[in-house]
Amino acid sequence: MQEKVKTPKQPVKGFVTVELFDKYGDKIQTVRSHNIIRKPAKDHMIWDMKEDFFRGCPGTLPSEPHYCFNNIVLSTATTTPQESGLSDTGVIIGWANKTAYSGSDVYRGTINTSESYATNDKVHWVFDWPTHAANGTFQTILWGNISNFAFTAFVSLMVDTSYYLSDIALGGGYYWLVNYGNTIIKMSSNYEILGTYSLANTNLIGITWGNNFLWVSDTNGNKIHKINPENMSIVSSFSAPSNTVRGLAWYNNSLWVVCSSDNTLYELNPATGTVISSLVMPKPNVYGVCFDNNGNIFFTINDLFVYKMDRNTGNITSMLDIQKPYTRGIILNEDNTLLTVQLNARTITKVYDVQIGARTLLPQPVTKTSTNTMKVQYDFIFED
Repeated sequence: MQEKVKTPKQPVKGFVTVELFDKYGDKIQTVRSHNIIRKPAKDHMIWDMKEDFFRGCPGTLPSEPHYCFNNIVLSTATTTPQESGLSDTGVIIGWANKTAYSGSDVYRGTINTSESYATNDKVHWVFDWPTHAANGTFQTILWGNISNFAFTAFVSLMVDTSYYLSDIALGGGYYWLVNYGNTIIKMSSNYEILGTYSLANTNLIGITWGNNFLWVSDTNGNKIHKINPENMSIVSSFSAPSNTVRGLAWYNNSLWVVCSSDNTLYELNPATGTVISSLVMPKPNVYGVCFDNNGNIFFTINDLFVYKMDRNTGNITSMLDIQKPYTRGIILNEDNTLLTVQLNARTITKVYDVQIGARTLLPQPVTKTSTNTMKVQYDFIFED
């Protein structure tokens, strides 16, 4: 017997109401909107129906997907919600879980147990924030999983190697990696090692692909080398624009390099090494950088996280906990997922989605100050 499980296009609808009160308890602003249910939540609904099916019929139940409704989060994100993918999560302004809380945390609110309720066709959540918490401006409300004050990402381990990986590139149909030292690794699209190549008298740290060449950064002399991928010879070299050269990227026909001595990302003319533009990074100790298709920048700083920033404003627009320490290199894969490399773990990890179950973009931003209290009501309505 073959079971087929389908879900309605939108089996659950969500509506949110944000109410802001002044110091006298008078309501001064009300904002309402509806949500989208994202793919991770729909996957869990499908699993729930399969779990129900297999209670009475023989079969093997697949592993339970992540449940992405553990926290309600107030965020600075202003982008249109998407059902899946690495869309901007914004910076967290406030959050709450389903446990009552009365402490001094400047972000955390509490569930209002006296006003929250559930019926056959609706769950009505109510959360309150006191004057000292969630102060700032937000326009997105999300249900999801957070850790280390960032949204938890969906990740999968692609390969475990024996190399101390510091950066990764994609080009010519292959992955190219730097083993911290003087070795470049050539890898197939299936993550099989096809060859290793040593560059004498180098200490390589960054790598990228551009204009049919490999480009590597070398802390031995603070150089950038152009490499012929056919014979792995150095074609030309020039000095980095500042000290302590690190990660490389290629975007819009320019070579980009991070230098940690001044925490700056430089855009270079690849023919001469001349600086075209520069951008101070919003976090110190940047290692890996790459660009998305819109020119926004993903970067790493040798910790657990992947950060995304708006290249025009320099502001961080996402912070994802990928649960992998010592993350250094990063690239945008052809399927718009991210590949990251971990130095000490010697791994390549794919980052493909965010653990967000539902997402709401408010029609206008809400600004809360220390003179305001705030109530957020969130209704999940179950359709027939």
